[in-house]
Amino acid sequence: MTYQKRILCWLIVFISGVQAGIAKADASAFSSADGQRAIDIASLQKWAGGAFANPCTNASPGQSRLRVPFSFKYNDINSDKFLDIWEYSTTRERTERGLKQINRYKDPNSGLVLECEIIEYADMAAVDYVCYLTNTGDANTPIIEQLMPLDTPDLLEVNKNDAVVLRWSNGDDGGNDSFLWHDEKLSTGVSRSFSPIGGRSSNRKFPFFNLKGTDGGWIIAVGWTGQWKAEFVREANHVSVCAGMEKTCFYLRPGERVRTPRIVMLRWTGQDMMYGHNQFRQLMLKYYIPRQQGQLAVPPIAHTPCEEPLIHNRLTNELKEIAAIRKLASMGAEAYWADAVWFPHPFTTNAGNWYCRPEDFPRGLRPLADEAHRLGRKFILWFEPERVYEGTEFDKQYPEFLLRANKGQFEKIQCIYSWDDKSRLINLGNPDARKFITEFIDRCIKKWQVDVYRQDFNIEPLRFWKANDTDDRQGVTEMKYIEGLYIFWSDLLKNNPGLTIDNCASGGRRIDIETCSMSYPLWRCDRDDIAGELKVEANGPLMAMSEQVMFSGLALYVPFQGGQTWDMHPYTFRSAMASGIVLPGNIMPDNFPSELARAGIEELKGLRPFFEGDIYPLMKLTIDQDAWYAYQLDRPDMKQGYIFFFRRLQSDIITCEVELHNIDSEAQYMVSITPETYKMGKWKQVSGGDLKRIRMTIEQKPGSALLRYKLKQK
Repeated sequence: MTYQKRILCWLIVFISGVQAGIAKADASAFSSADGQRAIDIASLQKWAGGAFANPCTNASPGQSRLRVPFSFKYNDINSDKFLDIWEYSTTRERTERGLKQINRYKDPNSGLVLECEIIEYADMAAVDYVCYLTNTGDANTPIIEQLMPLDTPDLLEVNKNDAVVLRWSNGDDGGNDSFLWHDEKLSTGVSRSFSPIGGRSSNRKFPFFNLKGTDGGWIIAVGWTGQWKAEFVREANHVSVCAGMEKTCFYLRPGERVRTPRIVMLRWTGQDMMYGHNQFRQLMLKYYIPRQQGQLAVPPIAHTPCEEPLIHNRLTNELKEIAAIRKLASMGAEAYWADAVWFPHPFTTNAGNWYCRPEDFPRGLRPLADEAHRLGRKFILWFEPERVYEGTEFDKQYPEFLLRANKGQFEKIQCIYSWDDKSRLINLGNPDARKFITEFIDRCIKKWQVDVYRQDFNIEPLRFWKANDTDDRQGVTEMKYIEGLYIFWSDLLKNNPGLTIDNCASGGRRIDIETCSMSYPLWRCDRDDIAGELKVEANGPLMAMSEQVMFSGLALYVPFQGGQTWDMHPYTFRSAMASGIVLPGNIMPDNFPSELARAGIEELKGLRPFFEGDIYPLMKLTIDQDAWYAYQLDRPDMKQGYIFFFRRLQSDIITCEVELHNIDSEAQYMVSITPETYKMGKWKQVSGGDLKRIRMTIEQKPGSALLRYKLKQK
């Protein structure tokens, strides 16, 4: 970077800081990363300045539509045909995060009001916004349809001959390629559309995207824990993008209010897509990841015996669980997790019977929490409160709170669970139903001293929402349900200071930026759960490969997550490593490898700070067992990091060579290499030039190696 460019970038940073009231005039703190982000911020501000301006003043000559980032049809007329004549007002205020702006549009005839609430971050090239629609009139509104909070025809300008790459990711489907990403070149004039299956936001498709053009691109997150849609179309010189709910066609009653999905967009410049991902990770860590007493809420290292009752139908009891708590504490685990083991069984047909089995837990669950707390461990408790099975207590006592779906809806929408046709949903869109379930769960949390509330969701909700909509109210049940879910979680967190929420939905099928702002996914996929019959030592490496894929795929957008390992050998344990990890199954047999587990846990604890850093996949990520894989986690602020190397089960290659990121070729580093063992290797001094491009040999297959590095202090 030239001296002139560095000065220009510093000025941009300085001006942006003054505007937000957070300017830092210490030029000695300037770095090339600061300069790059300053360019990103300037580009974001240019886009946002047009997108969120007064629609009466921001149109350009010859422009085909208004430059607002959302669209809808009202009374069968496109919004860009009338928004400029609606009453418009705006408010702006400076906040700790940046500029908060509320743009208000009102139809003078019907009284429909659309409010767009926007946060433009001061120190990140990102914008966050959500739209609310309210009927302030005395009669039902005309029909509102095709409501898209993101609909912009020229989000990304590109040169005609340049490639446009869309990085999209699988969601979770319980397979070994869950969260694997794909880089797809967009063809001119061809639409690429994405939606999840059945109404859970990351079921088979993932609501995060990275779009790259001529000079950088955008990361786009769709914040909706329901049935969303995203569509990308490359034209000759630009890319259009729209995102929102998959289907909307409804009127609003007098006084009624609904909201759209949240849209979070981060602008990045340059050619490196991983630069964009790492900027987004920092955005998540600073503004979205939940906190406890001002500190980031990190997923714990936990143990759960869920395999025993769920796979082997062996019920547990208070004495067995207390013994397990003592054993996990001795190995260094941080939390005991009571999964679907404590209420009547089988769990599939007893959702709605939320009471402890008296023969196994005569004193309730408080003794388990007390023992965990006595040993300095946390207590995690599993619930699945939204699903209610036919004939259970909730079904019989509170039928007015439940949503039902008719047989036709089950036939129309793919059903993956055999119990779905006899299940109902607690209607979180009904304030009385939400109040009931909030108070019930809140009492359980307090009575049983729960530290981590784990919420599962083993059902496809879309059919219930559709069954309860009329033709002129399509989408309303879903909108109110999803907003009710956010209120439910928010109230639990507000009522229980120190509580964290573990987000589960048959694994990781409900991960989006809204749920990530209130929870973490401690169990990112049910592959290790449903494959219980595969849990023999020979199959450990098969499961480990999928853990490598899931960790790296999620880590592009979600810094904190949990993996699962039931094999304690370094290759498998390291494959599953994340900021949290779960040891499922039975840890009580005498032949359980407690020392290996203890060593693996200690290694993870030492590496934990690096999950807050930048991630770099160093090799192509595949599901091939004859391949290698390696990734780097780097903390620029600490000037250190680590690399994991994995030689997979069928790979005949014993050596690989990779190029590391953020290594100063002129500096000296201290390096430690730990092979397929937990005994840390000795520190040795190497030059930055030798470290930057390094060869690693792993003799055994499968096998792993951990390389730690840190800048040598002068």
